[in-house]
Amino acid sequence: MAGRTRRPTAKAAAAASSQNASSSTKRKSAPAPASASKKNNGGKKTSQSSGGASTPSNSQSVQNSAQMLKNLEARNKQLLAALQAQQDAEIQKRNAELLDKDDADENSSEGTQTPRIKKKKTNPAPLSEEERQLAAALGSSKPLTLRDEEAAPSEPLDDEPDGDDGEDVEGGEHGVVDLTTEEGNGTSTTSSTPSHGEKVTSASFTQISGRLAALSKAKTREYIATVNAFPTDKEQFCWSAIQDAAKASEPFRRTLEEAELDLVLKENLIDYAGYSIAGLRGDLKAKAKTIILGHYSLTAGQSSAEIKERVRWLLTKSNFMYGGLDIKNLTVNRQEPFKHPILVDIIRGQWFGKGKADVATMNKMITLKLVMGELIALVVTVVENALKEWIEGSYHTVNFSEDTSAEQYMHHLRSWRKMETQGPNWTRTLQSELFQIIVSNTNRQHLQAAQDDDDLDDLNFAELESAVVQN
Repeated sequence: MAGRTRRPTAKAAAAASSQNASSSTKRKSAPAPASASKKNNGGKKTSQSSGGASTPSNSQSVQNSAQMLKNLEARNKQLLAALQAQQDAEIQKRNAELLDKDDADENSSEGTQTPRIKKKKTNPAPLSEEERQLAAALGSSKPLTLRDEEAAPSEPLDDEPDGDDGEDVEGGEHGVVDLTTEEGNGTSTTSSTPSHGEKVTSASFTQISGRLAALSKAKTREYIATVNAFPTDKEQFCWSAIQDAAKASEPFRRTLEEAELDLVLKENLIDYAGYSIAGLRGDLKAKAKTIILGHYSLTAGQSSAEIKERVRWLLTKSNFMYGGLDIKNLTVNRQEPFKHPILVDIIRGQWFGKGKADVATMNKMITLKLVMGELIALVVTVVENALKEWIEGSYHTVNFSEDTSAEQYMHHLRSWRKMETQGPNWTRTLQSELFQIIVSNTNRQHLQAAQDDDDLDDLNFAELESAVVQN
């Protein structure tokens, strides 16, 4: 019939359906892009590259990167070590400059000062009579002379050239008891008596007794450093030093006999010698305060809490006195007690510097070629005292006195005695090493040479004598 649409047969419909299904299956089975992620047997996605497994060139690249990192780390360690060494050198240089400045300040006299002699190519200026007396008492084989650039003081070793003015009292700047007494208003033919309450000076003595007084002061400083830094009976302590000083010459021995009968002279000698107790303690404290900031990195850029933590750790078990101290990581070498470099710096500056007040102590170390244990304990104590001024994170004064430091001095001295008993060889070696280091860092290297050789051991004295008799 015209215009009627013919329906597809069942066979044609089935063929069309089969063709559509085949086309859909082809589309579903098309391969995914090479970078697509697939799930593995464990259910985890794995990333595939277009090339499949890693190539040898990629593995080599990873190894090269690892090696570069190792090289960078090694280089950084070298740079840090070099920087630390440079900083240490700068600290030591700065400390030496500061200590030398302190020496110059200590040797400047109060009031009218003698002008410094300009350095010229001339013979050294000879010492005065008083200095020759001091040299004789100290066992010098030659007359001492001043260096060209140093002027001979008008009153050497008399009115506190080392800064011990005897006016420090308990609670003062150095917290040391003044030994000046209020007695002694009588008269004496052997000395001028200061008025009531006045300080004893060189004018309080005659020429001979004044020389003994000057030598006694130096001897007392030696006793403080090498016998007992905090004597309980100061008058007897000073009198013992005076008796020792009087052994230097017969005039001194006669003056000592006079003093035993003349109470005014005796008291003046004791008072004058006692000023050196305040002087030496004050000198040491000033040096310690100057250099602890550099040695222990107590810089202005740190917070109060950081300084407090650092100082408290330093004071714990006396960590501050050990060698191998790492202030950043707060570690020390416990096998190196009494070996922190600050001890060397203070000893060098105080006893091997330009000043003459401690020449007796220096000569004793030169003779023994070591640093005495009592002196080391004293220096450790003054460093501890200086650190305590920062224990709360900011500076506050702590007097260096019997009340604040005598007990700690005895503690460090007991530690030293324990080392001498249980490790005598190590301790003796340490004393010698400290001396060698100190001398090598000054202009006194000649002191390391042996000085006790007998230059006349091959001389025939009998032949010399017989030659005189024959003539």
